[in-house]
Amino acid sequence: MDERKTRTRSGGLARDGNTEGAGYFLVVEGNTSSVFPLPTEGVVHVGRGDDAQLRLHDDSVSRLHARIFISYGEVRVADVESKNGVQVNGETIKETQRLVSGDVVSIGYATLVLRRPPRGPSRREVLDELSWRRRLEEEIVRAGEHKRPLTAALQVSIIAGRRGALAAGRLGCRDTG
Repeated sequence: MDERKTRTRSGGLARDGNTEGAGYFLVVEGNTSSVFPLPTEGVVHVGRGDDAQLRLHDDSVSRLHARIFISYGEVRVADVESKNGVQVNGETIKETQRLVSGDVVSIGYATLVLRRPPRGPSRREVLDELSWRRRLEEEIVRAGEHKRPLTAALQVSIIAGRRGALAAGRLGCRDTG
């Protein structure tokens, strides 16, 4: 096999082997990639040591580098006082960090991308106008920082006898600096 090509290997199951609905990490390390299924509930130890369920082979990874907590449908990652730290989406974490599908976790030179199955419809809180405007401003800044388009939808309900409206639009974010 040509070592310059990317190899794919199957990751091990987490301790309970139950992966239905839990999601997985796509693990990219050197010129290999693998899938590591997550348990529905529990803790996954990440590191270079023999006790790690998600074993990484890079020397920049501590024997026990991080812990992944899966509980009540949430996935969280915590650094275990490792030498080189843990980054989520490029930012070093200082405390336990909640992860969502698509988040990129960097541990040493290894990259873990969380993938979760889509969840059913969720109930979202209805924001008042000031809160909605703040949230929109945050999203515009975030889209600009990452140079990505932003799509926004606004639904206005019947208030004080006035008719409601639905508006949607795609905002392009350009570097203005």
